[in-house]
Amino acid sequence: MASHFTPTEERKEHTTPPDAFALQIGSDRFAQSRFQEAPSDPGLYGYDPEEAQKEEESKYNPQTEEVIKLVNVHKTYLLGLEGVPALRGVNLSIKAGEFITILGTSGGGKTTMLNIIGTIDKPSKGDVYICGLRIKYSTKDQLLASIRLNKLGFVFQTFNLIGSLTALENVELPMQLRGKLSRDQVRKRAVALLEEVGLGSRLDHFPNQLSGGEQQRVTIARAISNNPSILLLDEPTGDLDTRSTDIVMKILVDLCQQKKITMIMVTHDVSLKSFANRVVRMADGKIAKIEEIDPSIRDDMIKHLSDRVDLIHKGEVKDTLAIREGISGQDDVKQTIGGHGKVTIPVNFTDLQGIETSKTSVRKPSDYPVLRERFVSPSRRY
Repeated sequence: MASHFTPTEERKEHTTPPDAFALQIGSDRFAQSRFQEAPSDPGLYGYDPEEAQKEEESKYNPQTEEVIKLVNVHKTYLLGLEGVPALRGVNLSIKAGEFITILGTSGGGKTTMLNIIGTIDKPSKGDVYICGLRIKYSTKDQLLASIRLNKLGFVFQTFNLIGSLTALENVELPMQLRGKLSRDQVRKRAVALLEEVGLGSRLDHFPNQLSGGEQQRVTIARAISNNPSILLLDEPTGDLDTRSTDIVMKILVDLCQQKKITMIMVTHDVSLKSFANRVVRMADGKIAKIEEIDPSIRDDMIKHLSDRVDLIHKGEVKDTLAIREGISGQDDVKQTIGGHGKVTIPVNFTDLQGIETSKTSVRKPSDYPVLRERFVSPSRRY
């Protein structure tokens, strides 16, 4: 096919390829969609950021604007010669600034739907719209990567921090990949974000020097570093104790209410559902039910959460957990190992005498003499 470009135009096309996201939705819409992150130089995108912000705010209606829309979405995975359906005709619309909780049993399609919304996976059939942009099976990976970098933030259960980088460097990384801020601006914003989540004194700590709750807060700071429109949360409190869960949920609720970031959270913890505007229940790859949360109930839950977090920060919470014990209930009974109860201890476990534990306590192999001999190297035994 003959080219419609002159040689000069062809050279420009090859030397300065357009941003994939801008190419798909148009340069004007692309510039406006990033007005919050744009530098102060009006000439960079050819518009004045302050005027663009005022224009966007005048158009913005959080009650009607849909940032996510799934239309008859199917996802089938191949297992040998057989197809295993994970999603079967999902239809869902999410407005800007909403907090959505997705509940359901394992294998119900929760994580698959979250991965498709996050463009980590593509639908086998159906359409997905992210911030007005249509995503389908044939959408190029370059475009999807650009969407993830500019519009989406991810918070995982296992944190996924880079172990060789400090907390500060982990938060800086997405901004460096994007390449829109100077080194000083990246450093200043990363410090501000970590201070915002209460980790101003942990900037130079590596992930293995932080508790689970602290690592999750670093993950949240990293996720919002590029000012995303949508935050995707896959079991964000699954590996945390109750104290850290309260702190993390307070941060997420504040981001949704104050910065109007759309939240989509997958969880098995039913007690967290009332922090959302709506609860989507998944079963067998379909949406079984969508439940609207009463605003008064949600407001009460958020108020109680704020009160608990205030007490934690003031040091007035006495039952701080040293190990993960899960969410304790009224019927949970703690047993003392080696006491007069039904629990008996082998002779070679005498180091554990007098230690209190519960059903869901987590310990290291080195805590047990038998396992210590098998799994811990002689130089690290203690």
